[in-house]
Amino acid sequence: ALKENKLQTESIELMAQSTRNELNASFENVKYDVMREIEMLNLYEIQIEETQRIQSLLVSEFGNSGKDLVELLRIQMQLLNYQKLEIKSKTKLFIALANLDYILGGTQ
Repeated sequence: ALKENKLQTESIELMAQSTRNELNASFENVKYDVMREIEMLNLYEIQIEETQRIQSLLVSEFGNSGKDLVELLRIQMQLLNYQKLEIKSKTKLFIALANLDYILGGTQ
């Protein structure tokens, strides 16, 4: 009976260690996801600002000369694409933050 109790205690300790390892791995994965999306959002913000500057110049040029409509439309499409990517990245960030909150066991 003593040996059985010792084996049960050891089994419980190993299960607890396994659970801690799983939580730690989940935490590290979610932390990586959060950091990656923050970095992506910063990059998209820079791209959007640059594209908006180019668009502004092209709008002025088109207003003055009536030329480069195709280029203006291409830049507008590029801007919309960056904005769409930014929204997707924000969604991924919020999901990662919700997962982090879940792993930490509450509402942070």
